[in-house]
Amino acid sequence: MAEQTSFVREGFERVSSAFERIPDELQRVQREIQKRRKTIEKQIAGSRRDFGKRTRELEKRTRRQVERVRAGIRRLPLAKRAERLRADAERVLERGMDTFLGVLQIASKSDLDRIDKKLGQMSRKLKEMERTRGNGHAASA
Repeated sequence: MAEQTSFVREGFERVSSAFERIPDELQRVQREIQKRRKTIEKQIAGSRRDFGKRTRELEKRTRRQVERVRAGIRRLPLAKRAERLRADAERVLERGMDTFLGVLQIASKSDLDRIDKKLGQMSRKLKEMERTRGNGHAASA
């Protein structure tokens, strides 16, 4: 019987000892989790910076490559010919539109631009004449 009591007492003491160590073990595990969390956060932040940097570098390289391809295309005889054809078609369309608007007696954009330019010149000359006239009156007074 004494053996059983001592066996029970030992078991009870071991269980009590284990219960007493639980807060300490829990704190140790919490510290370990916090440490791992901080390490992971640093890795994620570094990965984000690296990803952003790689993205910017890739975008810059892509822009340069696109510009090189565009420049190469512009140098091709076919591209030059297409540009000339586009310019010729634009001129033909503008002439046709001017003729059409002329028949309807509506001013075209080029007519309006020309009139605006002339009005600007006339306005400057008028202001100059007013200043001259103003200075002449001030001198005689």
